[in-house]
Amino acid sequence: MFAEHAREWSVVDSLTQKFVLAKKYQKEVFDLVEKYAVINDEFFQRIAAVLLLSHFLNDEYIDQSIAILENLYHHGYYTKMAVAWAFTSIMSKYPKKCLVVLEEQHLDPWIHNKAISKMIDSFQIDDEIKQYLKTLKR
Repeated sequence: MFAEHAREWSVVDSLTQKFVLAKKYQKEVFDLVEKYAVINDEFFQRIAAVLLLSHFLNDEYIDQSIAILENLYHHGYYTKMAVAWAFTSIMSKYPKKCLVVLEEQHLDPWIHNKAISKMIDSFQIDDEIKQYLKTLKR
């Protein structure tokens, strides 16, 4: 794939979000996500996170996607932002599952707080949930 050449967040996001083969070859692409998720590289991990949020936040893969995202951590800003962005998307589609992650504090504190901040800014999340999210900041 393009990972060896994608060293900029905009390239990663553009290519992974429009990776149309992900729908047709879900298992193969998910296998690729799992491989990239364990590579200690900021952009490989961002690819994994953006592929998950773009193509695998569905009933079949949501639990596996959350598990990968919870363990996806690189000190680099672009990985951390992608994970926060992914959890914001999860909150809009699977709020109960996302709240468990936040309540049990499974995420790195910076990612946790950034995700909550992005959720509060989102127009797709109910105001009642936003008020509760404010109590979960660390």
